[in-house]
Amino acid sequence: MVLDLTGMEIANASLLDEGTAAAEAMFMQYSLRKNQQANIFFVSEESVPQTIDILKTRSQPYGIELQIGDHRKVELNEQMFGAIVQYPQVAVQFTTMADFAAEPYQRH
Repeated sequence: MVLDLTGMEIANASLLDEGTAAAEAMFMQYSLRKNQQANIFFVSEESVPQTIDILKTRSQPYGIELQIGDHRKVELNEQMFGAIVQYPQVAVQFTTMADFAAEPYQRH
């Protein structure tokens, strides 16, 4: 459909809104998790409300528990299979996510 709309021979675009894209990312992480018992997905409280609402709706059928909190203070654990931090955050802050992104790799 994107090809038809743009008239291009090839296109790499998504017609998903950000909330739906976040939900798809959550489910992809859930499907690929190594620990099959892990059912907690961390969501930064600084994500926009509509993204959080869509994540809440899409997590319920799979029994995914959302943990919403401060990504700078969260302690990731083995029951968590993934996380999302929206950029920029709801307050339109542009901050580095390097420390948050590196933390899971430092534990293994």
